Amino acid sequence: MLLLRVGSIRFSAFYLAAFYTALAATGHGEWHWLALGLPLWWVKCLAIELTNRYADRIEDAVNRQERTALCEALGYPAIRRAAIVCNVLVLAFYLAWFAQWQRPQLFAVQLVSWVVMWNYSVGLRFKARRLGVLVALTGTFILPFLCGWMIYGEFSQVPPIILVMLVFVFSLSGIKDITDVEGDAQRGYRSFFVDVASRRSALRLLLLLGSPYLFTVAFVALGLAPVRFLALAAFAPLSLLFASLVRGART
Repeated sequence: MLLLRVGSIRFSAFYLAAFYTALAATGHGEWHWLALGLPLWWVKCLAIELTNRYADRIEDAVNRQERTALCEALGYPAIRRAAIVCNVLVLAFYLAWFAQWQRPQLFAVQLVSWVVMWNYSVGLRFKARRLGVLVALTGTFILPFLCGWMIYGEFSQVPPIILVMLVFVFSLSGIKDITDVEGDAQRGYRSFFVDVASRRSALRLLLLLGSPYLFTVAFVALGLAPVRFLALAAFAPLSLLFASLVRGART
């Protein structure tokens, strides 16, 4: 249980939701895909988060004392070993799926997904790059969708509306940096999102958080998405509320 808490296993819901949505959109929303998908996304979630815990132990000691306490209870050497095992298991999952489905496009998406996963916290360390972190986080949510889509579909059939999902994630992924300013500074990192949020004028923040809704309206107007996607506008007041909370934060 401690390993699962340190590895934030709850985040696997994000990946499974995108994966299963894509399968359902291709006409294959059978329940057995949940049984097959759950082990993959559980292990992948642990691989991402455990690698991140080990790589971020300096920042977390400042930003997240409660997280550091959990990690120390488990032990950073144990976290490192578990992270390596989970990363290897994810690659094994992907190879097994390729052996079963023989679809190069699916394996290509999975391979890119694995490379992004590994290099987010270590390797190329995307999370230490102002725009690289936003691209990597966006990929973290888009790639599970593409993994589900490529089991039966083709790249040419991916619906254009997926770009709206990409913009949604891009506009919101900087949220995680709000609480991490002090620890990030010790690593020499300054968040793009925090910079936008701390500007004297709120216009850039509003444009950033409002961009998904503008994209949605444009896609519907151009006939690239069904009218029902305008229902996403119901979340716009929450984005405005979030903008006001961020602007009012003093620590």
